Amino acid sequence: MERIEEILILSRQLYFPSEIKAVPIISSVRWLVRKGELTHLVGRGDEGKMSLGKKFSRIKIHMFLFTDLLVITRKKR
Repeated sequence: MERIEEILILSRQLYFPSEIKAVPIISSVRWLVRKGELTHLVGRGDEGKMSLGKKFSRIKIHMFLFTDLLVITRKKR
């Protein structure tokens, strides 16, 4: 019962913009395996240049790993 409640809460929190097709999270065979926050590093400046002094932007993302699906999200602005 705890697994189903967790997926129900998560499905209410997810928002899909109109240009992205919504994925049905609730399924009888889908369970949440792991969730967590990560930092996505995005390079700034000249894309062709790879040096030690390159600047990066940090973006916080949340990932949800289900038994058959990986969902990568970020907080709504």
